[in-house]
Amino acid sequence: MIDPDQQVQQSVRVLFETFRRTGSAMATVKFFAEQGLQFPRRVHTGANKGDTVWAGLEHSRVLRILHNPRNTGAFVYGRTHARKTVDGDCVIERVPQEEWEVLIREKHAGYIDWEEYERNQRHLRDNCQSYGADRRKSPPREGPALLQGLLICGCCGKRMTVRYHSGGAVESRLRLPTRGHRARRTDLPAHSWFKHRRGGRQPPR
Repeated sequence: MIDPDQQVQQSVRVLFETFRRTGSAMATVKFFAEQGLQFPRRVHTGANKGDTVWAGLEHSRVLRILHNPRNTGAFVYGRTHARKTVDGDCVIERVPQEEWEVLIREKHAGYIDWEEYERNQRHLRDNCQSYGADRRKSPPREGPALLQGLLICGCCGKRMTVRYHSGGAVESRLRLPTRGHRARRTDLPAHSWFKHRRGGRQPPR
């Protein structure tokens, strides 16, 4: 159900209206920051479980809301599944919409309709230039690194990205993005990465 708190409702509606106007999750974050607007978050654990706290809007938060079909009033089950990696870690992966186990539209009240939700998903896919599967369709970025946007991690299958560091000379480094666009410890010079692969050893993680 929609949160009965009118202030919470208004904040969510402003988020969708801003994305509708700008077509960008990052521009939505920037708008909230420029206007001094905070965004609600429900506490799920601890002594304050169930309370609503207000803080600055984060990019990862915007993406979670835009990708969540429940905001259309739909009941959904099976959007993700867990799998084990070769190292024994558990990885949660998104499942394509056509493989969701349950999808019942207009089950309850929502902030947007299903058509707008699908438009939002197309916008997000088009905007995805540096991260995710859509990177393979984007043009090369500036810089001397080869294979940028084409190299895939052999452990988890995610697309590697390039970051440049200047310390007397420009050096390119490969990184593995995670949720919220935070990089894991897979961060080393490109030439070192290929040296590890040629030697048959796994790169540092």
